[in-house]
Amino acid sequence: MASTYTENLNLAKPAKGDVDWDDEVNGNSDILDAAVGEEHYPDGRHKNTITIGDDSNVADKKIVANTGEANEPYLGYDVSEDEFVVANDGQNPAGVMTRPQGVMEVAKSGKRFTTLSAAITAAQSGDTVLVYPGTYDQGSSELVVNKAVHLKAVGKVVITGSPPDMQYVVTITAAATMEGLEIVMTGTGSDGGVLKISASAELRRCSIVHNGIGSASVGIYCNGSGARIVDCEIENSVAFDGINVGSSGDNSVIDNCQIVTNGVGIYVSTAANGVMIQGCDISAGGSNYGVTLSAAVTGTVIRSSIVRKSGSATECIHATGAVTAKIYQCSFNVDSGAIDTDITNLIGTPYNVSDADV
Repeated sequence: MASTYTENLNLAKPAKGDVDWDDEVNGNSDILDAAVGEEHYPDGRHKNTITIGDDSNVADKKIVANTGEANEPYLGYDVSEDEFVVANDGQNPAGVMTRPQGVMEVAKSGKRFTTLSAAITAAQSGDTVLVYPGTYDQGSSELVVNKAVHLKAVGKVVITGSPPDMQYVVTITAAATMEGLEIVMTGTGSDGGVLKISASAELRRCSIVHNGIGSASVGIYCNGSGARIVDCEIENSVAFDGINVGSSGDNSVIDNCQIVTNGVGIYVSTAANGVMIQGCDISAGGSNYGVTLSAAVTGTVIRSSIVRKSGSATECIHATGAVTAKIYQCSFNVDSGAIDTDITNLIGTPYNVSDADV
């Protein structure tokens, strides 16, 4: 800044759409530079800023002191750790400066990132990734969420994909949170599905849609211990499970979800003990059960839920062998026989109402 007051600069009036007075188009830049000193580049960076690297962020960078010694002090940026490192002898770091948890923004245009995968790659655990309205098509590639980030929709965000066999539109491998997203599978790949959870992640207020007619794959494959699926809608148009809780999905929670499928509503696999299903509205399709519990599963709790069978299926809650569970305050679409006799209900007789009520 100039040290004394300068008057009568005779600046031109900014044109409509100019972002500031200091603009090359309106001719003010030279006048301001002469009056107060040329301090900034046109992109807003201060001219005293030293930049190492660029937005590609693919290699480590260093500023090295030119001392002529064998091990010169340096300030470096470690890309893999996303942190600055100071070494006063050129070998042993004397200090590490990590950046604070931040916010990444993804949009079809106008933000730093235009793809979800690029934002996740640049993020670190604890960051929030805000996703602005639009449809983000993964094609045949899985979107892998491998960091404990909070992926949050701002408005209507749709993630689409047509994964091949054994794959998913989205796979979560870290303790991440996904909130407010709609995830849609349109392909016919089998033995995979729309979403896979393989960590203690949380899915919140999401819509999971499987439109891949001809596919034998799930809406959600929940195989992460302690995972939570909360306030979600799952719609599976194919004859397969709405939610399949895998053998590593013990202690998972499915809370206040609406599940509509042409297969089994929720399938709980062997060794997936301690699963909680509460406040859900579950509708099976074809001739299938609302909930199926695999033999020897323990600790399942099903409460305050509506569970509907379909077609010629005999029970609303079915077991493939002897199991124990706590089932209470539930409604079914049959008057009797709603719970498989292989299930020992530790609560006793639950509410059991007719299809006219549910």
